[in-house]
Order: sequence, then C-alpha cells, then structure tokens
Amino acid sequence: MRLFRAWVIGVLLPAVEMGSGGGNNNNSGSGCSDGWIPNGDFCFSFSKSTATWAEAKAQCEADGASLAKPADDDENRFFGNNVNFLWTWIAAVRNGNSFVNRDSVRASSYDNDDGNVTQGYFYPSFMYSRQWRNVDCNNQYGLICELSHTNSCIDIVAIGSKCYMPIQTLMLSWDVANFHCTRAGGILAKMDSAAKTAAFAVFRDTGRFSGIDPSKEPPIPLNLWIGAKRDSPGSPFKWTDGSELAFADWFPGYPDSSSGDCVAAFPSTWSTVGSLAENNVTRRFGFVCRRAKSRSALADFIAYLYQTVIGFFL
Repeated sequence: MRLFRAWVIGVLLPAVEMGSGGGNNNNSGSGCSDGWIPNGDFCFSFSKSTATWAEAKAQCEADGASLAKPADDDENRFFGNNVNFLWTWIAAVRNGNSFVNRDSVRASSYDNDDGNVTQGYFYPSFMYSRQWRNVDCNNQYGLICELSHTNSCIDIVAIGSKCYMPIQTLMLSWDVANFHCTRAGGILAKMDSAAKTAAFAVFRDTGRFSGIDPSKEPPIPLNLWIGAKRDSPGSPFKWTDGSELAFADWFPGYPDSSSGDCVAAFPSTWSTVGSLAENNVTRRFGFVCRRAKSRSALADFIAYLYQTVIGFFL
C-alpha cells in the first residue's frame, strides 16, 4: 500500500505542477496566455502601444485583467525590466498623501512615488526612469550628458548652472557613452544631490528631453547611463571627476556585488499627472495589465484525481 501511494504521488503530483505552471517561465504550461509574462501567481501584459489612463484601464478590463500596480520592490523591479516605454501607467491614484490601489487583482499598499504633486483633482500614477542600479558596463543603454550652461538650455533640462541632456537615440556601453558626452564638451551626468534629482524629475514628463518622445514606439532605451562607476566589486562608486558619491538614489537592493560596476537610471520611480477627472487625462503612456494565472482543464482533472486517490489510500 505504501509503495502504491508513493507511486501515485510520484506520477500525479508532477503532472499537477506541470499543468498549473510549476514555476515555468515559458508561456507553455505557465498558466498564462501567449503574449503574457508569468511572474509569481500572476500573468502580465506590457503594452506595445500607448493609451490615456482611462483607455489603458478599459483595455486591461477588456482582456479580463486589471490595470496593474506593483505590490512590492520585487514586482516594481519586474515592471521596470519589462515595460516598453519611458513612461508607463500603473493602477495607483494619489489621494492626498496616500494612494488608492486601482489594481483589482492584487491588493497592496506599496508605493514608490517621488512626491511630486501637480495641480488637479485626479492624480493617476505612472512609472519612469529615475532611481539607480549597478549593471554590466557593456550593456547598451541610453545616456544623460551634463553640459555647461552657456546661453540657454534649449530643448533640454536646465538645473542650476548645468544643462542635462537625456539621449534615447543612441544605445552605448558606459565607456562609449562617457566618450560621447566628453566629445560634446560635457560629462556623463553627475546627479550628486537630492535637489538635483528632484529638479530633474520635474521635467521628466514634459517631453523636453533631447530625442525623447514618451509615446515613441518600442524598442527604445529605457535605462540611462549616469556618470558613476566603480573599479571592481567592493570598491567605492565614484563620479567621472573622481569624487565619491556623497548622495545616491539607489533602488532598494542596489548596489550589489554581482550585477556590475556601472550605474544607470531605470524605470522604477512613480509620479503623478494632475487632471480634472479620469476622462480628462490626455497624455498617452504605455501600461501594464495583470490577471491571475489559470490552470488548464487537464490540470484541474489531475488535481481532482490526485486528491481523490490520495484521500482513498491515506
């Protein structure tokens, strides 16, 4: 009897896990439809076209899903690794100093907002590239150049006596990006104060970035090199002028010892758009939908058979 029970467990249990996803990241057998990416207990769709906030919400619901809001740091990083646009709608709406979760599939009070509040009565949230992580220096990313403030900073961001020029028209390694900025008479951006990052964030959704169009079709570089680098794991990160980082805007979990020695901003930080009402939001960003994983009819039958047989012989 014990041998038979062991045989049943050995045969049916793997079949149940295979049919229900079993942690497989491929869509086949993952519990997710084609075009949806499995992560944990959920399936996600990252849009390849833009929409207003209300349109994004409606499109997700039409697919039997919900506009999605990251529920923790890990899921926030997962969003940042998979979004297709520099600006991406998420299912959070600011209400005073807190957020209302509009993700109907997963409850969460998590937020990663930059604190910037614009005028209006309805404040939907979007994700953009701001916080830092250390990565492989050979990755091909966009970049942010810092230039001296000459006469004016036309079509780029002016902060104090400097002009900052995020560039999405090039995909370069860190060393080549640094050379590109140097050849233009500047350096890779030295984002060395909270005031500077906050001021930079004010411009992040205005479309004033050189070569950046928030509604541009993918693929576009969503990670942007800044001028911080270390010689090796364990050594301090320094700016291109040799000074160490007195200020940093790391995403939780970074820097680490294994991801790489160069620093890039990536999609992770949230901000809000102010409008009179939900249907008055006219800006068009990417968006993310979430729905629960589903099991196939075969998986449900195997699970039922497993429970019935095991129950009989226990």
